Amino acid sequence: MTQFFANDLKYYYYHNIMRLNITLTPTEILSFGTLVDQDFDIDTTQLNNIATFIDVVNKNNSFETIKNQNNILQAVNYNKDETNNYWVVLDINLGFYDIGIPLNATIDNNKLFENLSNAEIDIISTILTCK
Repeated sequence: MTQFFANDLKYYYYHNIMRLNITLTPTEILSFGTLVDQDFDIDTTQLNNIATFIDVVNKNNSFETIKNQNNILQAVNYNKDETNNYWVVLDINLGFYDIGIPLNATIDNNKLFENLSNAEIDIISTILTCK
């Protein structure tokens, strides 16, 4: 009987839930509208991704925002210099990306997409299409 009980426990796990309410300022509500009034079932990595995204956007001047496009929940062009636009992105799975896209980048530039994952290529393509 002990062996049977141990095997049963191997397949049984506990699902613990923590509920968080995040209060945003009126300015943050405008900036993060895609995150407001939604219920998320997230893990701690996704929570960290949301917090990092909000922190980066709050600390920088936003130039452009893309919301609810294909695989992007929200993307913000938070900085730029003479060669790149810098974007922070939350994808639809609450994955976080910090991407530098050359100013002269086009979707047809295959060299831009070398050494990138399919998810990163999709995100950059969406940003280039929407801006």
